[in-house]
Amino acid sequence: MTSVDVDILIAYSSKVAPDSLLFTADGRHIDSWGGIKKNLTITVEILLYS
Repeated sequence: MTSVDVDILIAYSSKVAPDSLLFTADGRHIDSWGGIKKNLTITVEILLYS
């Protein structure tokens, strides 16, 4: 996943995902973004294919 994909994913997710899921990496070590991106990807896949 490229950084552009992530930017688009986060922008899309911010419109549709619960606030509690978004930007939980605030104040956390940057390594936590790996888990955040995975969660956002799963959320978008569920929304697109359900």
